[in-house]
Amino acid sequence: MDVLGFIARAEAPMPLQLLATVVAERAIERALVVARHLLRDTPQGWSVFHNSFRLFVIAQPRTRLGSIDADYPQRVYRDLAQLAKSAPPDSSQRWLELRYRARAGGCAAGPW
Repeated sequence: MDVLGFIARAEAPMPLQLLATVVAERAIERALVVARHLLRDTPQGWSVFHNSFRLFVIAQPRTRLGSIDADYPQRVYRDLAQLAKSAPPDSSQRWLELRYRARAGGCAAGPW
C-alpha cells in the first residue's frame, strides 16, 4: 500500500528507481506483482491507470500500531518533495518539489 500511496499522490509519472530511495525495493516488487494491472508504465515512470483508482487509493486510511495514522499523507508528501528535489534534471518529478511541500502543509510540516 505504501508504493500505491506514493504513486497515487505523485503528480507526474514516478520512476521506480527514484521511488526506491524512500520505499524498499521488495515492496515495489511486491506491488508490481499484485497491482501491475492497476498501474501505467511509461518511459517517464509509473502512474495509476485511472483517476478514480488514484482517488480510491488516496482515500484509504492508513493504520499504524492499530490506529489510523492521520500524519501519513503529510509524510508521503514530504518524502515526495525530497524525491523531487533529488530527481534527475530530465525527470518530470523534478519540478514538483514546491507543490508537494504545499500539500504536506508547507514549512510547518517539517524541516526542508
